[in-house]
Amino acid sequence: MHQQAAKASQQIQPLVTVGIPTFNRPHGLRRTLECVTSQTYKNLEIIVSDNASPGAETDHVVQAISQYDDRIKYFRQPANMGANPNFKFVLDHAKGKYFMWFADDDSCGPAFINELVACLELNPDVALAMCDVQMIEDATSRTSDVRLSSIRLDRIARHWEITRKQFFAYPTSNIFFCIYGLYRTEIVKRCNINFVSKWKGISFASEVPILAQIALLGKIVSLPKLLKTYVSHSNSMYARERGQLNCLDRMVRHTEIRVALTWIAIQSGLKLRERMVLGLWPWLSCWY
Repeated sequence: MHQQAAKASQQIQPLVTVGIPTFNRPHGLRRTLECVTSQTYKNLEIIVSDNASPGAETDHVVQAISQYDDRIKYFRQPANMGANPNFKFVLDHAKGKYFMWFADDDSCGPAFINELVACLELNPDVALAMCDVQMIEDATSRTSDVRLSSIRLDRIARHWEITRKQFFAYPTSNIFFCIYGLYRTEIVKRCNINFVSKWKGISFASEVPILAQIALLGKIVSLPKLLKTYVSHSNSMYARERGQLNCLDRMVRHTEIRVALTWIAIQSGLKLRERMVLGLWPWLSCWY
């Protein structure tokens, strides 16, 4: 009876797809899977895409947990296809009404997904919902709370046209954490998520033009609840890439992102004046 009741409850809840792109981080992945499978929100599709990690440890971690949870779908790529294609892979396979990316070493409170689903269900004009974040530096174990106060629901309800400019500002602010929020799947699938540079294959700041596209298709909001934990790794691919960039690399990448943001604004269906404001904002905001 209990299992039947649980299945009936899941059928009432909209399906949420959690996409976990991973590479060679089995211990973090174990923690992430334990966190996701323990969510109070139960109607989940959990897609793990292993980007050809060396050895069999990642496979063992997924198999150990998936044998008790049939919501997990595991894909092992035959060769490493890069981070962005792996992020796209889990999105392309998503079947849920809602979707989120989940880093392979992050964690969250048990009500994380439930709170974000409730926000999207109650606010049909919201395309992406996120919450405040606790950030942990792995090298020092130092923690800090990141409050996404500039995009609270009451603020965007009254001033979205003004607030939306934040997503066209570059350099960006702490709103980049929204990349790990909960999206309406049909909206995020309309976006181009491949912003890897043609200059040396640089990928940092790719989240900025992705979020700008979302901001043109719906509102982006944060909940004043500390439900997500993000681990900052000093030896991550992102950190290593940034550490290797010289001045020319940075200048090229900054220009690429600003050009992408301007092009996104110009191609939008907004009124001419709004397109001009958003298109110029990536270049003007750096002076503020």
